[in-house]
Amino acid sequence: MEKLIFDDGCKEYEINGDPNRVLRFNPADIGFIERLEGALQNVTKEMESLKGIKLSPTGNALDEASEAAELVRGMNKSLRASFDQIFYPGAADVVFGAMNPLALSGGHTIYENFLKAFVAIVKPTMDTEVKATQEHLEKYKSEYDRMPAGSAQN
Repeated sequence: MEKLIFDDGCKEYEINGDPNRVLRFNPADIGFIERLEGALQNVTKEMESLKGIKLSPTGNALDEASEAAELVRGMNKSLRASFDQIFYPGAADVVFGAMNPLALSGGHTIYENFLKAFVAIVKPTMDTEVKATQEHLEKYKSEYDRMPAGSAQN
């Protein structure tokens, strides 16, 4: 079988120093914006249902036998599904392992902590890629502008 190899921009990120937990994605994939917005809208709506529920530091409802515990378990599944939708199937397992994305650390959920770290990677990479693309397009535009009139093909 022949291979088709090209630069897809993907990079690998070791999660919290664990070489067995590697997330692979293209940080300049503009599709992230659309997928992230959609997932965040869904998560925001669902988070409303958790208002007033007391969570343990591990992200579980303190009263495991209550309706609240069922809501938290549902949110865990939903967060993982939306995360996999943003990246790829299984990405939530790579990033969160067995932890509930609602687990707390530093006063925030680990889901929020990941998103902050993610944005810190994606924004500068996206800015760099956009600048490089603009420079690349300007090069071709200037070559086109120097072509004699009537020599450009449609």
